[in-house]
Amino acid sequence: MRHFSSVTTLSVTLALTILPASSVAHAGGVVRNWMVTTGGTFETATNWSPLGVPSLLDTARVDVGTLYTITFLLSEASELLIVDDVDVTFVIPPLASYALKGISLGDQDTAPGRLSFAAGTVSVTPLGFPQAPLRVRIGKIPGAVGQMTVSAAATFSTTDTVLLGDAGTGSILVTGGGSLATALMNLGDDPGSSGTLTITGPGSIWTATAGTSIGNDGSGTLLIVAGGSATCLAPARIGDNEGSVGDATVDGPGSIWTLTSGLAVGNSGTGSLVISNGGAVSSTNVNIGDGLGSTGTASFSGPGSTWTYSNQFAVGNAGTGTLNVSGGVTLSGFRGRVGDELFSNGTVTIQGAATAWTNTNELLVGHLGTGSLTLADGAAATAPTLTVGHTGSGELTLTGGSTASFTGVSHLGDTLGSTATVTVTGPGSTLSFASSLFVGNFGTATLNVSGGGTVTCLRAFLGDDLGSSGTVVVDGAGSTFTAQTESFVGNVATGAISATNGGAMVTNRVKLGDEIGSTGTATVDGPGSTWTDSVEIFVGNFGTGTLTVSNGGTVSGARGTIGDDPGSVGTVVVDGPGSAWSNTTQLVVSRLGQGTLTLLDGSTVSAPLVTIGAAGLVRGNGTLTGAVTSSGTVRPGVSVGEITVDGSYVQTASGSLDIELTCGGGDLLTVTGTAQLAGTLNLSTVLGSEPTLGRQFTILTGASVSGTFAAVNAPIAVDVTYGPTSVVVTALQGPAPAPGDLDSDGIVGITDFLALLGAWGPNPGHPADFDGDGLVGITDFLTLLGNWGPVGCS
Repeated sequence: MRHFSSVTTLSVTLALTILPASSVAHAGGVVRNWMVTTGGTFETATNWSPLGVPSLLDTARVDVGTLYTITFLLSEASELLIVDDVDVTFVIPPLASYALKGISLGDQDTAPGRLSFAAGTVSVTPLGFPQAPLRVRIGKIPGAVGQMTVSAAATFSTTDTVLLGDAGTGSILVTGGGSLATALMNLGDDPGSSGTLTITGPGSIWTATAGTSIGNDGSGTLLIVAGGSATCLAPARIGDNEGSVGDATVDGPGSIWTLTSGLAVGNSGTGSLVISNGGAVSSTNVNIGDGLGSTGTASFSGPGSTWTYSNQFAVGNAGTGTLNVSGGVTLSGFRGRVGDELFSNGTVTIQGAATAWTNTNELLVGHLGTGSLTLADGAAATAPTLTVGHTGSGELTLTGGSTASFTGVSHLGDTLGSTATVTVTGPGSTLSFASSLFVGNFGTATLNVSGGGTVTCLRAFLGDDLGSSGTVVVDGAGSTFTAQTESFVGNVATGAISATNGGAMVTNRVKLGDEIGSTGTATVDGPGSTWTDSVEIFVGNFGTGTLTVSNGGTVSGARGTIGDDPGSVGTVVVDGPGSAWSNTTQLVVSRLGQGTLTLLDGSTVSAPLVTIGAAGLVRGNGTLTGAVTSSGTVRPGVSVGEITVDGSYVQTASGSLDIELTCGGGDLLTVTGTAQLAGTLNLSTVLGSEPTLGRQFTILTGASVSGTFAAVNAPIAVDVTYGPTSVVVTALQGPAPAPGDLDSDGIVGITDFLALLGAWGPNPGHPADFDGDGLVGITDFLTLLGNWGPVGCS
């Protein structure tokens, strides 16, 4: 009998052939069967059949009895160890060892094969034999059950593959400070198999130097609990191949799983990872839902749990991934991605106060696939940059007082074809950007701020590049969007921003429709809805801009320009009582572009100085406050109405005042200060409502009126009278008689009917020949009936 102090003392070069357990294992080696059902000493030759202690080339088979202990006195070595139909404990002295080239536990479909190591060192090393390695097979065949326990001061190591649940059911328990070291580890190797590895208790350790499959083609479970620790030096896959199922749990204070290479939760199969109650995981790359068709789920919760990664963390890499983080923990690392590759789908929920996701490089939701990230109930996220919808589709939701902050340039709807939706809702929910925010960079993006949520950024670009569309909606009392420096709504493409139902926008300089071909729209609607700008609002810079203020909304700022640069078109509508646009320095309606300001239903617009350029138009019913100089067009009313200039009014030689006259009244420009006139007066009438002969209309009033219109354009003859405080227009021509009013009394009635009957028949040129066919007949009679009653302005 030979004894070895360690495996490294072996120097053997043999060519072996694996034979059935009951046959000769290799040349010079035999299968020796343990014969003592009450246990005994490994080195006692009579305990084995055939007689003799298993040596280097022998197979040691233990499959008789039920529960007992085999004690080693010295170091030993065997070719293969088979344990079946028995529960046996090997006790090896602390400085001794047992060296093997293979182990098989649960070798047959009978009773389980259970093997425990209570002390000493056991190693499995192929030693370079040319035939296929024997490996470590636990639960070797379908229906077989194999179980291994490494406890106390025992150490089990192998440089070969471990098939934990080869085709049957296998388990390894490392407990009480035991140590397990493996190369390639497959838990649940074949379809239908099941493998479980448990590392439990302080000092219990598992180290894997090659890859790990938790659910290779079957079902695999890894449990690191109660202070156990594991280290994987090569990639680990939970749910490795299609159809496989893998589960891993790291639970309890001191429980640690360290991965110096990648981790896939759901590689091509279905994988699940739970980190809880103080468990800790650290890794390089993490992919949850890694491959096409895979499904991965991870749950990370506290208190005291940690999960760190040094490279990329992808939820939905190419498959479907779900991550739930809660209980006051922080997920932290280099780069986070949700919905990373094409066809992927990733969903992340970060929930609860002090629960956070932090990245030192970027956070990307919807890279090439579909991603959704929700921060709820006080959770937080931080990263240098945020991208929602890079090429794919992304959603980000902050609710319940959650916060997210980003220091670098961030993009929503980044590239062509991408879509992004970001929602910040609820009191205390805050999304902040210390640099520029692009809402619709090349793609389509919507940012919703509601229910008291807050969004702040350095500057904002809404609809930045060709083909993009960016929308910001601020809705509800307490909801606020703030851009600290210049912002663009429709930079090159289409942008829209709105404050409704008490929402607030705060900006520093805004261009609606910035570049040629762009379109920018802003809406402020409802009582308490506000837009405050500290520098200037451009409505149409080089592109097309529209501002609507309605139902009691208000806009305030230093300066406003409608139609700024050549080719621009700016339109502003201020509608309803309480609706207002106020400026502390100046309002320009058409600087070099085309500008239109419409006041409706008693609304107000104000500025110390109001300038209406040559392509500018001010119209409607409301109040314009300030010193107004018009080189463009002022047109009171939408039909007939009044504009009040609360201040002075100067109309230059190129300016015009447009007034509509009807039988019911005419438009009026009321000036509370001085009115200085020049330029053109354009009068118009409405068919069927022309003023009657001699009707007078006051078209302008002022504290004082000076100057006259250089030209008067009117469809009827009029007289214009200039008084010290008013301008009056008198109609010198009445409306043309209506067809059927033959007696010109303003009423089509019985006398007209009788006159038509008197002219009945051929009667060319008679006034009753309404259709001019030379015959007073049935068509003329129908015309008279169609106009029966009062006509014109009578």
